[in-house]
Amino acid sequence: MLFNDILGPLTQQIEDAKRILECNERLRTAKSISVVDEPTAGAQNIYIVNPASWHVHNHCAAVMRTYAIFQNFVNELVAAWLNRLPLLYPQYSELPDGFRNKFRSGVAQVLTSRDSSRYKDLSEIEIVGGFYNGVAGKKTYSLLPEAFFADRSNYRWDVLFNTMRNAGIDSAQSVVSDNSELKAFVSDSYDEQTSLKAELDRILEFRNVAAHSEVTETLGTKELIRMTEYVRLLSKSLAIATEDALVSKAIEMKAVVLIGAISHFFRDNIVEVTVGNEFNFKVGMKIAVNVANHREFADILDIEVDHVKFTEKRALVGQKIGLKLSQSPAAKSELLYIPALFESFKSEPGIRLSAYRGDTEPWRIDRLERVKGYICALADQNGNAKLLEKIAELHDHKGDLTVTWKEVPEQQEKDFVVTAWKSAIGDYTDSVTHQEPQQ
Repeated sequence: MLFNDILGPLTQQIEDAKRILECNERLRTAKSISVVDEPTAGAQNIYIVNPASWHVHNHCAAVMRTYAIFQNFVNELVAAWLNRLPLLYPQYSELPDGFRNKFRSGVAQVLTSRDSSRYKDLSEIEIVGGFYNGVAGKKTYSLLPEAFFADRSNYRWDVLFNTMRNAGIDSAQSVVSDNSELKAFVSDSYDEQTSLKAELDRILEFRNVAAHSEVTETLGTKELIRMTEYVRLLSKSLAIATEDALVSKAIEMKAVVLIGAISHFFRDNIVEVTVGNEFNFKVGMKIAVNVANHREFADILDIEVDHVKFTEKRALVGQKIGLKLSQSPAAKSELLYIPALFESFKSEPGIRLSAYRGDTEPWRIDRLERVKGYICALADQNGNAKLLEKIAELHDHKGDLTVTWKEVPEQQEKDFVVTAWKSAIGDYTDSVTHQEPQQ
């Protein structure tokens, strides 16, 4: 999946929330603890806790945190989508009229609200720079995510998909509504009278009461765990919908290369492909899988021709080639390559990207790729074409970014890095350490 760098952290945070809820339940029922209003004379290992208060605090903490995880995920997902759109629409004028109108209005709203705490970290040039470059026909432009988040209503079902439509992800609601895994979970886990929409809106009701009102209704541990799993599956389906929209846009813009069609399926996500255009296959390469009503991304994990394995193989039109993919494609799929997307996030020569647990958490490396692209865009916007040549390495250690410089950077160049790392495509922090060469 293209958005694993965003979905991965959400999945981990949801799992942490489930474990904490289970831990609280064991703690509440432990023999060494009595949940009572008043202590008993002579009793040992008694903690004085009002039972009703315990339930209220447990409920409120779970609901508030789960919604915060979801909200941050949606914001990051939309920001990642907007970061990729200029790759498919090299000219700002090529973007749909309705999209450009929403963007212009959003930029104006952010600019007029710049003094609010919400936008205090954005400079005027950061707010209008991408828009100006676009309408001026500059080679590079960017789309400010905050312009599409001007309506800060909580993400109820209708608000969520209205936000995604405004950002150009038009089919998100239909794709999510048809997601078989999410629908099966809701059907098996909830009352027959509920729906995907009703469950999200219900979470928002609980969240708003927890934040602003007296809590008179609480969910038990099993219900809270079920709520976190719903959010995980909903978030996964949103990522799938965004992938689907990205491939659709690439097809619409004729920015794809037809690699071939799947002619045979084997076990373990292994397929035989009949090559449609001469193409150089590589292990680790990302491709798009396209069928009539579904589009997604996959990685090539293995290549085999005539029982011989390759890490790289050029195939001719009509040739059969065996591929092992990172996920199982649907029947009658065709495979596509999207150069504008897949080649724009590769590391520049000489820049090393590394991360703590980068081998088991590859989303960290993907995130560094995107941060590097943002740094480059900021530099280009300010006429600095040599910035990336100064950087030797970007290293992510549990959310702390270390930049190793080949040359002593200017303060503005350091600020570009901090801005990128603090953004929606970074880690939302300014925790950046600069290792500069000795003069």
